[in-house]
Amino acid sequence: MKRFFLSSALVGFMFLLAAAFVSASEEQTIINFSVALDEPATVDRLVYHSLRQLSGFDMTVEAAPMAYAVQMANSGEKDALISQTGGLEKEYPNLVQVPEPLAQEHFEVYAKVGFSRPIDDWDDLGGLRIGTLMHKLYLEAHLPDDIEHIYRNSNIDLIEALRADACDVVVVAASLNHTQRVPDDVSRVGVIDSVPTYIYLNKKYEFIAADLAEAVRSIKEDGLYWRIADHESVDPHPQKTVLHISSYYADDPWESELVDTVTNVFSERNDIRYVNVALNANRALDENNRSRSVMSTLRTLYLSEPPDVLIASDNAAVAFVMQYYGLLFCKVPVIFCAQNGDISDQLWKVGGLNTVIYETIPADETVRLILRLFPDTKNIYVLNGSSDTGREWRRTIRDQLENIAETADLNIIFSKNTLLKKTLDEVAALPPNSVVLCGTYNLDSASQYYSQREMQTELGKHCRVPIFGLRHGSIGYGQVGGNYVESGLQGKAAARIALRVLDGHDVRSFPPLVDTRGLNRWMFDYRILTEMNIDESRLPDGSIIINRPPSLYETNPVALFLALLLFVLALLTILGLIIFSALISNKN
Repeated sequence: MKRFFLSSALVGFMFLLAAAFVSASEEQTIINFSVALDEPATVDRLVYHSLRQLSGFDMTVEAAPMAYAVQMANSGEKDALISQTGGLEKEYPNLVQVPEPLAQEHFEVYAKVGFSRPIDDWDDLGGLRIGTLMHKLYLEAHLPDDIEHIYRNSNIDLIEALRADACDVVVVAASLNHTQRVPDDVSRVGVIDSVPTYIYLNKKYEFIAADLAEAVRSIKEDGLYWRIADHESVDPHPQKTVLHISSYYADDPWESELVDTVTNVFSERNDIRYVNVALNANRALDENNRSRSVMSTLRTLYLSEPPDVLIASDNAAVAFVMQYYGLLFCKVPVIFCAQNGDISDQLWKVGGLNTVIYETIPADETVRLILRLFPDTKNIYVLNGSSDTGREWRRTIRDQLENIAETADLNIIFSKNTLLKKTLDEVAALPPNSVVLCGTYNLDSASQYYSQREMQTELGKHCRVPIFGLRHGSIGYGQVGGNYVESGLQGKAAARIALRVLDGHDVRSFPPLVDTRGLNRWMFDYRILTEMNIDESRLPDGSIIINRPPSLYETNPVALFLALLLFVLALLTILGLIIFSALISNKN
């Protein structure tokens, strides 16, 4: 018996050992790649599908300026480097070249239409003002000495600098079938060089260099490489993917309402996978680092396949997609929503494969209502931030109120770009015949973020005059009300277009929605209306009233039913007694 237990224990131990070995063999080694910011995500996919030929490996990608990307791979902070010209191993001894070209990089020259000088090689750039990205090692080594050199952070910024006459030509590096998108007044005037690029591994992964080179050759031979280069679907998912890049923080009521509404629209379909990435999710990072962080997240998230449809909501996300569309989302249809300000002259950045849903800010309608409710008003203090979105709101509000101010003899005062405390001090000093009109405000001059709850609560503590609003999520903390731009309705409109696109419609068949007053809602706070003795009959038809005291039916429908039942029984009892009394009288 003892021998039996020993044998059983030994068998059990061997089984556990085998299970542990199988589990270990199934674990994947993650290789963390760095890549230059201007490299298209297509090269990431080439590496990813090559690496899949080797069992047991997966990867992540972090985008950085080229010099930093190289240094991170060489130092071991990252494990490898995607798509760089040959010879790096001579200067960076910890890098090992994978001996099979990953891509061909072309150095293209762009100029404004009408530029007549022939550009066929590097020497032809002599004497010109040249625009390039920073830290492009191969490029800088080949530029002539007699040039004036300007730098920008992205290829889009370079094209904008060219259009503004900050330089004569720009030189950009284009890999595979990626060609720089340009507006009608800019054209390519030459290709001055073409060189192969390679994958580089930190020496700790030198042992896979030969196998990875063979894998790259393999996907070239079987055609997978060329399908990826042409942006074809090579690893289709049973669900269609909608990527939604939004602009704000999750605790912002505007953001949460928009995302929740879009989520609800797509939840009705089992064949759709919805992913939301918030551009400003990390408050600890500045604007440039937030963009880099999101870019790296998206490059890793969509290593295998790009999304099927892209939604970008609010100005920050729209600007991000405009900046990086050619690198990250080539040929993906885009729906821009909750956009402030006309961007029709910027749509060349996404190749026109888009539609736009604009916000219509109803400042004029709200001010006309203010003058009806408070006819003695002489000052409208517009509380509005100075972000990109805030500046567009300010411009629109100023344009809308110009004629009203002149006709009604109103003084329109815009808040300054300063600390919130100073702004609140200005509000506290407003004379009695004033009204505060809240636009969009999340960041003060020190880039300190305030949620709507925080900002509106503080405003209510300092303000002695009526407060009205224009932006969803700001009511409920002391505002009387107003005509509000509704983020949820903006999101619903975008999601419904996305569904049509996923079902085969061309996104360009949906004309831009410019006048979206129908996506705004009149809303008022019952408590503030009561405090100010404003009768609901004076409000616009169809107004939504929040914080109205609930009826007995809403709070306790059972009690209401019992009360009605007792009333009916009492009524029947009284009627019965009356009838009985009448019968007795007749009998007597």
